[in-house]
Amino acid sequence: MKLFQENKPFYRANLHAHTTNSDGRLTPEDCLQLYRGLGYDIVAITDHKKVTKPESVPEGMLHLPGIELDYNLPTQVVHLLGLGVSQDVIYPPCPRGIPQEGIDALRKYGARVILAHPAWSLNQPEF
Repeated sequence: MKLFQENKPFYRANLHAHTTNSDGRLTPEDCLQLYRGLGYDIVAITDHKKVTKPESVPEGMLHLPGIELDYNLPTQVVHLLGLGVSQDVIYPPCPRGIPQEGIDALRKYGARVILAHPAWSLNQPEF
């Protein structure tokens, strides 16, 4: 099985990073510098409930704007990542706390939405 095509570029990416704008330990700029130093090409800062726009991005790195929306349901917690979301998203985009409404709202802001860490959140298929 061939996983990578040798004639195509290889990019190293982290699509789920938090900063001091939510529950992370590093500022947005320090977060990007850390990942750039580790050889990453792409980082999505996905702070909880807000889109973080760093003041500067290291040369040669792509910062992908993102956000993480959290939903505490009766039997599980659902965390959604909105990747490539526009900077003008306003939280909460779905005041009733229904994950599908969050997905629909994030898509209106241009995001691609994925379920974050489903095993850690003990997500079940029926949510």
